[in-house]
Amino acid sequence: MNLFAFKHIRVETDLRRRIISGSLAPGAQLPTLDALQAEFNTTRPTLVRVMRGLKRDGFVRAAGRNGTFVTARPPHLSRYALVFPSDPANSRFWEAINAEALRTQRSTEPNLSIFSGIDGHADSEDLRRLIEDIKAHRVAGLILTTWPQGLTGTPVLDAPDMPRVMIASNFSPGIPAVYPDFQSFIDRAMDLLLSRGRRAVATLALGNQGGRHSLPNVGLAPAAVKRGMRCEPHWQQATSWTDTSWAFNTAHLLFHPNQKDRPDSLIVADEHLIEPASAGLAAAGVRPGEIDVISHITYPDRPTTHFPVTFLGFHAKSILDACLRSIDTQRAGKPVSDMTRIPSAFENEPNPSSAPANG
Repeated sequence: MNLFAFKHIRVETDLRRRIISGSLAPGAQLPTLDALQAEFNTTRPTLVRVMRGLKRDGFVRAAGRNGTFVTARPPHLSRYALVFPSDPANSRFWEAINAEALRTQRSTEPNLSIFSGIDGHADSEDLRRLIEDIKAHRVAGLILTTWPQGLTGTPVLDAPDMPRVMIASNFSPGIPAVYPDFQSFIDRAMDLLLSRGRRAVATLALGNQGGRHSLPNVGLAPAAVKRGMRCEPHWQQATSWTDTSWAFNTAHLLFHPNQKDRPDSLIVADEHLIEPASAGLAAAGVRPGEIDVISHITYPDRPTTHFPVTFLGFHAKSILDACLRSIDTQRAGKPVSDMTRIPSAFENEPNPSSAPANG
């Protein structure tokens, strides 16, 4: 590395550190080029290159003869990284989060940058960009949509003083969680079915979910018993994650007219299943109004169904807003909840605010 390049890096790193530490606060004027030239014993071309780099990364703005100023929203305070382990299209939940992030990108703030396909891929372009942004302090914090596999020892998990939050049902040490409260989904679904006179509830979930939405783990049976409703073990069915088309057969079997003991309602616990499940109900000859169906959803997603369905789920905006608040709270040095639960909402309800978990 030649002396010119070394000087450029040293000066830019020093000024960047002053901005990040707050000694040069948002809106503050930088020393003049003459003052910087004397302080660092460098040349005018080196300083021009330094300012070009700081401006490119969003730390400073030039105001002509009035000087150079720290931007009102430098990236270490305003730019958030939304991190997907793979293509968001692999999950309807991730697709909804991604759609809300893209909508946010079209507004003035907050500044959300999306990175995908980083798990176990050291050669991933997005992973390389993310690590460079972390090292250069171009992000205010990381929103992890799941635990990033294979990235222990990288800045994604190990960079000090980097606020992080994970969208998960449990939290890892040092990483607060934001959780779409699935127990809230179950309770509100049961209450609605009860209010409609339903007493025999079947459920359909995805198998191999690692317990995230595992129906026994969210108190399904106690919720039914508490309300004087039936939810027989053989009515609680799961279908394959890799082939959700089996939901068609499962719904058809549960509600086939030859069944001697049929449930009068169905809770579909994952939005990946509602399209084939509703088609299975139609194929079984179930008439609209004969049963009630409530399906999990992540707004703004809205699946196409073959049977009347009530949607109940979680707003992607609520989830992202809670993540951003967690990051900002951490950055301010204030205590943050280990877990923030997002309450469920019906389709016609306004976006609810999140509530910190107890304990």
